[in-house]
Amino acid sequence: MSFFILRNAINLIRDNVHTLMGGSPPRYIVDMVTKTAAEIDSVEGIVATRMRTLGARHVVDIEIYVDRDLSVWQGHNIAEQVRSRILSKYDDIIDVMVHVEPSPR
Repeated sequence: MSFFILRNAINLIRDNVHTLMGGSPPRYIVDMVTKTAAEIDSVEGIVATRMRTLGARHVVDIEIYVDRDLSVWQGHNIAEQVRSRILSKYDDIIDVMVHVEPSPR
């Protein structure tokens, strides 16, 4: 009997520490967010997508490639499209930081 109590306590602590320490959500969620960003026409590629969990919500940090000949203003507008699309599509994401990189071609 004490084995089951100990096992459940360990599982409960492990799950909560992961959440409290800002652990990552499951890989399939990160992949869905990456796919959403890649669907925007002006995004030429995704460098990296990082996410962390804050309670029951998530924060996204994503790096995208855009045409290297675009102005800063145009790159910023693309980043805002990515941010808006992700926030509107996923209710459990509370913030998105988009980093714009010139496409290596």
